[in-house]
Amino acid sequence: MAEDLPDPRNWIGRTETAADTIAPTSVFRMSRTLDRDDPEPEEGDPLPPCWHWMYFAPAAKPAEIGHDGHPAKGGFLPPIPYPRRMWAGSRIRFDRPLRVGDRATRHSEIADVAFKEGRTGKLGFVTVKHTYSGSDGPAIFEEQDIVYREPPAGGPNGGNTAPPPQDPPGRAEIEREIVAGPVMLFRYSALTFNGHRIHYDRPYVTGVEGYPGLIVHGPLIATLLIDLVRRNLPGADVAQFRFRGLRPTFDTGPFTVKGFREGDEFSLWSLDNGGAVAMTARLALRTGTAPSPCFVSPERFSGLFLNEKPPKTQRFRGLRWLRGQDLNLRPSGYEPDELPDCSTPRHVPVPDGGRGTACPGSGQKCVRASQSGSRDRPGSREPGTRAPWACKAWQRPTLPRLETQYHRR
Repeated sequence: MAEDLPDPRNWIGRTETAADTIAPTSVFRMSRTLDRDDPEPEEGDPLPPCWHWMYFAPAAKPAEIGHDGHPAKGGFLPPIPYPRRMWAGSRIRFDRPLRVGDRATRHSEIADVAFKEGRTGKLGFVTVKHTYSGSDGPAIFEEQDIVYREPPAGGPNGGNTAPPPQDPPGRAEIEREIVAGPVMLFRYSALTFNGHRIHYDRPYVTGVEGYPGLIVHGPLIATLLIDLVRRNLPGADVAQFRFRGLRPTFDTGPFTVKGFREGDEFSLWSLDNGGAVAMTARLALRTGTAPSPCFVSPERFSGLFLNEKPPKTQRFRGLRWLRGQDLNLRPSGYEPDELPDCSTPRHVPVPDGGRGTACPGSGQKCVRASQSGSRDRPGSREPGTRAPWACKAWQRPTLPRLETQYHRR
């Protein structure tokens, strides 16, 4: 850490409040940017999940902007002494939607600052809590993880070695190919007032940052993962969503968003243009039943995500999840031991009794989860079977009661 800079940990607890109007023009332009056919929005229409990222952006003057296009550090965000910045992931709870025409506010707080050294060099981590409120009161609660990295050692292309590829979470039931060219990236940058040059300045991203092409925004990929669900399940009411970036995605070719459904939840992921898993996510639909422990209840949200000591065990119907220090999802190019404590879930093999029942509508077998080996993943389906949620007559199978185990390093 540079000795002439103040200690970034002194920024923990610092707050900021911003206000913005949920303008219909931005909503309509985002719809077209995502290649949707939504009608022009009217006042009072709900804002789709994660479209709130278009608003509340800091409007820095030119003299207040850093070399990378971001506002200079040391204001609300702490002065992390590493120049390369990535939005590594978020955990979001949607209590109610913001609405078109709302005069909304975002209250932000620096929740944590941490430093580590891993395979890619020195890293700085900043966790920011956001509370978004509209005309009906608090609406969205989010924790955002920001990662800062040292400049590439040895000049461009130094320190940009991709991490080992990971297996997809399961067999996709829904998918869509995305062509994210320079125009799409520029439009998303403009809509979110994001001046980060890695998304639109090719000479900068290749010559200074050392990447092979323009980088697709992490929140854009996350938005496209939610959009995949909305396209295949119109009217989906998203209750909670979390995502974690594993590696950058470039504009050098099309990429794919995929997913499968497990009851009231979706497991989602993106594949970069080389076929490697670039982002994983988990989405929960709003239902009348209590959410499973992989999505934290409202009263537990703020404390548990900030490493409040959780209960030793919980029991629920479904799959077993583990919590701890980056169990499965991690930001671009980082090893598990490089991340601060987080509440990221991971599937583990399901014991006997996890399979579904015969579909009463067609006689085909609906597989809820496979458990024959460690490589079997929840949501996978045998050839010739139907996805459980694709069969209207399907009855949810009774799964064994398992423990949710928590661990802390």
